[in-house]
Amino acid sequence: TQWLIAACIPVAVIIGMKLLEHASLRTWIFRASLVNIAVLLFLRFGLVFPALFPVHFETHGNRQWVASARELAGDAEVVFENSYRLASMYSFYSGSPSFSINNAFYRKNQYSIDDSEAKVQHKKVLFVRTDGKETDHYFLDAKGDKKYGEFIDSLVTFRKLEAGIRAEDQVKVGQAARFWLYNPYPHPVPLKDLRFGLTYMDGYKRTKELRVLRPVMPEANRQNLKAGDSISFGFRLPEAEKGSPEYVRAVVGFDQMPWGLNGAAQKLDP
Repeated sequence: TQWLIAACIPVAVIIGMKLLEHASLRTWIFRASLVNIAVLLFLRFGLVFPALFPVHFETHGNRQWVASARELAGDAEVVFENSYRLASMYSFYSGSPSFSINNAFYRKNQYSIDDSEAKVQHKKVLFVRTDGKETDHYFLDAKGDKKYGEFIDSLVTFRKLEAGIRAEDQVKVGQAARFWLYNPYPHPVPLKDLRFGLTYMDGYKRTKELRVLRPVMPEANRQNLKAGDSISFGFRLPEAEKGSPEYVRAVVGFDQMPWGLNGAAQKLDP
């Protein structure tokens, strides 16, 4: 960017000299500037007042849908799936903590690295899923569409569990490898409620399919993964059912919660 800024300096000097030399050009630039200012003011006011804007924008109607969601939730917190925008909007307008549970078909965002998970852990929540499954509990979003949710008496998630795939030579479909799992939490994690899987992705790291693994744990009587401890098991990368994947990610699910984004995208060898 430094060279780009440096290149703009002589351009600005040349334009300035031309404006000083040609009075008619100065007049047209002045008129165009007034039009530009008027358009920008209109757009600015339109972002605040929906009646002035020709189309629905994401800044419109947030107070209304947040109030509707909060009324539905009652004494429960509201947690969203795959929406950092809805979670942050709800937290801002309601003053209550919120969280976005990013599943294996989405991407990481600030809710993957901050402490928002801890603020809703073990609390009663209204979980707003993205699958569109109808329930008895819903509120209307800013566009008037129904957002369905389900109440969970005590939310338990382990989105910060770290996982990956380790191979002797190369990470390749059909080859033997090891799935490793690390617990960064200051408390143990129950292994019996965990699910293990892989997501295959294309060259743009878009998830195309998820394959479930059926591991045999090295210690049959091991119930919990201690804080700061790790575990691994061997497996063979299953064949892809949808095209030829270029990346693979280790994912972990807990109980009935969506699969997480626990591992980094790892390049597959052809």
